[in-house]
Amino acid sequence: MTDVREVTPEEGRAMLDQAALRWLGVTGREFTRRYRAGMYDNVTGDLHIRVERVRALLPFAGEEP
Repeated sequence: MTDVREVTPEEGRAMLDQAALRWLGVTGREFTRRYRAGMYDNVTGDLHIRVERVRALLPFAGEEP
C-alpha cells in the first residue's frame, strides 16, 4: 500500500500547468481562463479527452471545476 500525500496549492498549480502545456499547449492560467470563458464547452473527440484530463486537476490548483 502506498502512502497518500496532500499536495500544496503551489504543487497543484504546477501539476495543472504541466498538464495544460502537455495536452493543450497552453499554461495552466490560460487553460483556466479559457475554461471559465466556455471556450472548451463544445469540444469533441480527442480534444475533449485532453481538456478533461487537464480539467480534473483544477481542484488541486485550488480552482473549482
